[in-house]
Amino acid sequence: SDRVQVRDAALRQGCSPRTYDVPDTGACPVGQYPLFNRPPLVVDLAVTGAWGDPYLLTIIDNHWKSKSGDESVNAPRRLAQAEHVARIVQERLDADPNAAVVVLGDLNDYLGSAPLAALATQPAPDLVHLYDRLRPLDRYTYIFNGASQVLDHMLATPALAASVAEVMPVRVNAELPALAAPAVDDVRHASDHDPVLVRVMPGGAGWIAGNVGYGALTVELIDTADNVIDIASSDMRGDVRLWNVAPGDYRIRVSAPPYVFLPVAEVAIPVVSGENRFVTTALHEASRFGLAAVQWTAAPDMP
Repeated sequence: SDRVQVRDAALRQGCSPRTYDVPDTGACPVGQYPLFNRPPLVVDLAVTGAWGDPYLLTIIDNHWKSKSGDESVNAPRRLAQAEHVARIVQERLDADPNAAVVVLGDLNDYLGSAPLAALATQPAPDLVHLYDRLRPLDRYTYIFNGASQVLDHMLATPALAASVAEVMPVRVNAELPALAAPAVDDVRHASDHDPVLVRVMPGGAGWIAGNVGYGALTVELIDTADNVIDIASSDMRGDVRLWNVAPGDYRIRVSAPPYVFLPVAEVAIPVVSGENRFVTTALHEASRFGLAAVQWTAAPDMP
């Protein structure tokens, strides 16, 4: 598009002393063998917008070795793939400590796995996993035998992470049944993995995290002119996220049904670029009366 210029794009094959029978002739020196069936694609972009100068962004797109087959071979291979990609990131950070780089794709491993840890911690400074900003119950991109899993990842350099205003899994695949014959006119379940949208705002934007202690409560973000800027709902854990908020002064208003007690229904929140948090807690009315009984039992001399 007119907003995005591709400055460079190249596949970056890695090499290993072990052969994986990858037909990529000439990619590695004698005694070394190609590491990736699908080498990382490194794309350098310049994105123009209201923020002024073009925003220089590097995307490293990946599809690492699958978990199917012999994991005694596959897991060390994914670790070597992670270390290779970490070196690519380090090259960019050595050239520019404020480089905006994101590593993304189907890494075929879980949060907390050795390959993900290597990718996150081997560059200096560490990469930021953007899913850490999601509500815990939203941290999945794939469902296998009824179990929600994370195989697809997005890790960013600190400079890029500071400009991220939204992270949103797009639920068009994983939660839908697979059809015996794909519907060519329906994008749903075009894959068995959900895509994830990340909004980057180089000019600055905030996001808000909180926990209201109860599920299915309505949370409104209200500006100083009493305009409702955004509305969200708490999940089963009570977690809430509000995304892509312009810096400024706001208040959070929580609405609850009659059986839920809100000690504080509104809280003020000054929003800055990056992460912002609010604290308020809802209780079921039965819990409130139970708490009062416990307090009275602990102090029976009270009238």
